[in-house]
Order: sequence, then C-alpha cells, then structure tokens
Amino acid sequence: MLSENTSQDSAKKAVLSEVSAKPPQVERMEDLVGAQERDELIVRFWSFVKRGKPNECWPWTAGKTGQGYGAFYLGNRQVLAHRFSHLLSCGSLDSSVVVRHICDNPPCCNPAHILGGTQKDNIQDCVRRHRFPKGIKHPSAKLTPDQVKEIRVQYFAGKVSQKSLSVTYGVTQSLISGIVRFTRWT
Repeated sequence: MLSENTSQDSAKKAVLSEVSAKPPQVERMEDLVGAQERDELIVRFWSFVKRGKPNECWPWTAGKTGQGYGAFYLGNRQVLAHRFSHLLSCGSLDSSVVVRHICDNPPCCNPAHILGGTQKDNIQDCVRRHRFPKGIKHPSAKLTPDQVKEIRVQYFAGKVSQKSLSVTYGVTQSLISGIVRFTRWT
C-alpha cells in the first residue's frame, strides 16, 4: 500500500512538473491569421471601436462579455478586445500576461490606456484605485459591520478570547485577530 501511494505521488509530481515546465503560449498575428487576412482583420477590429482623442477611452461597440469587456471573434475563437488591441500595438502577447486598463473602463481599446502586467499587478491596481471589494461588499464576507463592532466591544471588554469569538461567529481566529487589531474590517 505504501509503495502504491508513493508511486501515485511520484506520478502526480511528474505531471505537475511537466505542466509547470511548459512555456507560456505566445500569440502573434502571424499565428492567428495568414498574411493576406491580417489587414482585413485589423480593419474589421477597429470598425468596432469608437476612436476618439488620444487621451480618451475608445470603447468597443460590438458584443461584450458579462464583465463588460469587448468580445472579438477570430473564426470560432473569442478574444477579449483589449487584449487584441494590446497584441496589435505590441506585435506579440505572452498568454501569461494580464492586460490591464489604466482607465478602469472594461470596453476601452485605446492602446494608450492598456498595459501588460501580472495578476499581482492587476490586484494592486484594484486596491490602489479602491475597486477591490472590502467588508460586507466582499463576496466571501461572513460578518456584517454590526457583528464586527460587537466583536470589538466584547474583546476589549475582556469578556472573551479571540478563539471563542471565532467559534461564536464561525470565522477563523486570525480574522478575529485582524478585526481587534484594526487591520481587517477597518
């Protein structure tokens, strides 16, 4: 039994290392369409964009995703319009690159408003621009503002421990610690 688990673990590690060792896919215009179709594709793409002044947002005017991003189709394949705009302006696009809007406007396709980066950069943008949901607005919030006040009152009155508060409110002790130290739910 031990050798069976060990061989399964080894097999899982081998698959994981193979998957993580694969280089990110790089998209280039040449890979997406032939040379003759390239110019037609670019004209078709920009026909769905309402271009304005260089500093203005250039909104996508055709179909959009549920999150409001432009949806451009290359045959059967859907490409996010802002990613395609970035591909056009840069020439190639690594599949691991997160294409971010500096204007916070999902349908915007203005290359001057679009920037490549990482998921970490994208989250930091959200936090810096106060778009990251906090407190009761966070989708996984388990407490209300009134409950947070109750927790602080009870804890500072010396009536209960952080551990007992975590059990009472169905959250982790580390969350209670953050609440009473005012680093969470501030």
